[in-house]
Amino acid sequence: MLHVPCAIVDVDECLEQNVHCGPNRMCFNMRGSYQCIQTPCPPDYQRDPVSGFCLKNCPPNDLECALSPYALEYKLVSLPFGIDANQDLIRLVAYTQDGVMHPRTTFLMIDEEQTAPFALRDENLKGVVYTTRPLREPETYRMRVQALSYSANGTIEYQTTFIVYIAVSAYPY
Repeated sequence: MLHVPCAIVDVDECLEQNVHCGPNRMCFNMRGSYQCIQTPCPPDYQRDPVSGFCLKNCPPNDLECALSPYALEYKLVSLPFGIDANQDLIRLVAYTQDGVMHPRTTFLMIDEEQTAPFALRDENLKGVVYTTRPLREPETYRMRVQALSYSANGTIEYQTTFIVYIAVSAYPY
């Protein structure tokens, strides 16, 4: 009899078990498990039914409204144990209200944990989150990234806030 080793593959429990976490919550498929996480929209924002983003409805020429974050996006990243340092994990993109990548955007990590093994760099109008040291411990990290999109005359046109959850598995798959 021929022995064929089993390939270890992550099962998407959110999909396979048809998990419904309830309003303002998302099912986060993690390697080997899942977790329901809070994903509320702030007051005065509405969840876009297609993208799932929280969007603020700003009237035209309302500068005060435009200077507050226009969109809030939740990003979920599940990683195996053992990712090396200096590995790109996710690319964040800010879009205009028309769904086009904004041509003048900078990215800034805000209220970051000092112990989190991640950093952020701007690259081709995208914010790239990457590892600063090897990921050798199972842990779930939460970080906020702010994207500031500028008009041609240099004023802030849009702000997008990304809430990024990164789950590092205890398993190497």
